[in-house]
Amino acid sequence: MDSVRWKFEDVLAYTWIRDARLFHYLENWEPDPQLPGATIYLTKIQTFQRHNVTSAYRIAGVVTEQNGSNSNKSAKNKTVRPEFASKISKAFLDALYAFLDGLVHLASDDWQDLSKSSVVDPSRTLINRDIDISSTHTRLLLVLSNLGNLSQTLIPNMFNQMEIVFGSSAEEERQTLAAVLVEVDRTLFDDYAKQTAMNLTRLIREGIMDTNMDWFETPRPTEVRPYIFETLMYLVSVHAHVNTVAKSLLERTLNSLIEDLIDEALACFRQVRRFGMGGMLRATLEMEFMHKVLQPYVTKKADAQLKEIYKKISESYVRRGEDDNLQEALEGVKKTLSDTRKATGIEFLCFRGPGKSSESSGKSERNRNREVKEGREGRRS
Repeated sequence: MDSVRWKFEDVLAYTWIRDARLFHYLENWEPDPQLPGATIYLTKIQTFQRHNVTSAYRIAGVVTEQNGSNSNKSAKNKTVRPEFASKISKAFLDALYAFLDGLVHLASDDWQDLSKSSVVDPSRTLINRDIDISSTHTRLLLVLSNLGNLSQTLIPNMFNQMEIVFGSSAEEERQTLAAVLVEVDRTLFDDYAKQTAMNLTRLIREGIMDTNMDWFETPRPTEVRPYIFETLMYLVSVHAHVNTVAKSLLERTLNSLIEDLIDEALACFRQVRRFGMGGMLRATLEMEFMHKVLQPYVTKKADAQLKEIYKKISESYVRRGEDDNLQEALEGVKKTLSDTRKATGIEFLCFRGPGKSSESSGKSERNRNREVKEGREGRRS
């Protein structure tokens, strides 16, 4: 009888893993109303795993067909033999890794919308047409959001159920899978962030390194140049997209993109050999405006890089004889900054968020003004 049970377990394990490798074809991108930021695909995974674990448990001989309350009680107290438990646990884990491979495939360029295939009944596809599933960026965000739910909720729950059923710990397997999940998440997010940041860094680079911009001779600024608005509006579009597709990733996405943006700005300003008063004021105005708009999403790393930018601008400022009215010019820049902030308040409203007090913002501005004043005594031409 045990040999028959073993063969049944072999067949179940084979079909279990085989189906898990094909399971990603069931992803129809329908949002799960019970699990924010996830699709119902995750519930299908959980149901599939639970069904197979239960079936394997029964095949192993734990549940019998005996009648009577005493017999049922005795059956519940039985345990699965180690060799059966090992086989079932391995199939369970192999299936989880197969699901991860499927999720990566869903986010790749090789994915195909099966709702448009003649082999799939269109009435069975429930793709959310409010978002563009054909976009790799959209699918990356959805897969990342699903990965987050898997690692935080579903996989721990599935492991807990397994450990209860078989009465053994799977802590080592948990930790190994958790490390794999972190790596997959990092790889997919870096891929998304890299693609998204390309346009962002290009915009800031073209603005700062504009061949028509002479940072030494340019006059005092009376407005923020268009490239800053283009850069910020690009971030607005990213904000809208992420907020619609996977809101849980919004802060992480903007934090990463803003860090890339500031890194590129610093790299560009380091190529500017010297600033006249007009150039120094213009660079300060443009960076300060961008800083204030994006403040809620500026990380410690980005803030440190911004300080490096202000320091570089200050140190490269070459004072000339006509620069004696610098304080008056600074007041003019502050007014331009304030007026521009008021004029664009609606356009950039999406970036406003809690946690950044006006006191800390004012303190940062005072520190930057002090840096600029210290740069007044820079080298003379």
